[in-house]
Amino acid sequence: MDFSVIKDNNIVKILFVNLSDYLIPPPTNVIRADTYISVPLAEELQNRGYEVYFLCPPGSTVRTKKIFSTHQPLSAVMPLNEIMQKSNIAREVELTFWFDIYFTLIEAVKMQHFDLIHFHSNTPLSELTALSKITTPCVFTLHSYPQFPDVYSQFFHFFNTRKNNFFVSISDFQQKKFPSTSFIGTVHNGLDQSNFSFDVNGGSKFLFAGRIVKEKGVFDAMMSCIKTNRKLIMTGSVDPSTLRVNEKDYYTSEIAPIISQNTHLIQFDDVTERTKMFSFYQEGRATLVPVLWDEPFGLVMIESMASGTPIIAYAKGSVPEIVLDGKTGFIVNSSDNDVRGDWTIKKTGIEGLCEAIERMSNMSDQDYKQMRRSCLAHVEKHFTLSKMTEQYEQIYKKILDLKSTN
Repeated sequence: MDFSVIKDNNIVKILFVNLSDYLIPPPTNVIRADTYISVPLAEELQNRGYEVYFLCPPGSTVRTKKIFSTHQPLSAVMPLNEIMQKSNIAREVELTFWFDIYFTLIEAVKMQHFDLIHFHSNTPLSELTALSKITTPCVFTLHSYPQFPDVYSQFFHFFNTRKNNFFVSISDFQQKKFPSTSFIGTVHNGLDQSNFSFDVNGGSKFLFAGRIVKEKGVFDAMMSCIKTNRKLIMTGSVDPSTLRVNEKDYYTSEIAPIISQNTHLIQFDDVTERTKMFSFYQEGRATLVPVLWDEPFGLVMIESMASGTPIIAYAKGSVPEIVLDGKTGFIVNSSDNDVRGDWTIKKTGIEGLCEAIERMSNMSDQDYKQMRRSCLAHVEKHFTLSKMTEQYEQIYKKILDLKSTN
């Protein structure tokens, strides 16, 4: 057993908490990137000798010890997206289920000792409130960032009254969106590579994977392939959370008409099945990630590269931390007004995507296969489950060492 597992001759005992509308892990047709990280991390830590518990709804199948909340998850009654379509009480209903988790957490901490509590959250204001009477050191892995940082900052300072709260970013860029938060470190997301098979050959078609929402750059991905006359295979969920009562969703009003007019180039599968994604990436020439927001990480990129398929992405958010320009794909500035680097591709926006697509399509077989090998090597060096777990172990040890000196 590694020395970092031991503290004062006792095995380190960790409680994982991941607020979710679904069981832990969720069904394979539900996109929940935070649980794609928290579940394998918890299970890998247990494999390494830690005593790991996961606070989750009854029926959850995460392969650790489990502490069940009182109620089934929200989705057992009605999916959150459906609530949003039918009413304006989605947030109230969601918080009600979160309270169940928090009450269970408080009781669990009273009943048994944990060395650490590890939360996976977006903007953890409610979690901070729930912890006000708990003394256990807590790690918060933040998977998004606040839409209104200045307002969030005021409430964060109001609720973050404990000295033993420690925050982890999933990219260095993400920290810029939390100017009032002190981070103990950055841990990039990692993959269980056993789920992904490397293919040195790839295919001729371009790929897009993700929720069909504006900020994912779906329109730009389609238009770049239409302009270059290249085939695009899209998979993802038509996110009902973009719906509002008596309004059309983004897919119906903006995306579906383009697909219907270009069926010879664009193929769309709106059934997201997680297990099918493992082979989906292998067959592409490149995966398009023209995000229009500063995404904190982007699992699609490392999943694609693990299969050997390079990335063509806008230089938003964490993209320059994940993609090696010219080696594992091409980075493109999203517009002339948002230049974030001097990349191989000099054009910007959709025209830049088109240039990158042409370069990728016309690359020699030798150079293209080398790029695919570089993709795999890059993931193996930086974005594996093992690498991520080791980095969290270092953070745990640092926190426990701080506790022992206080």
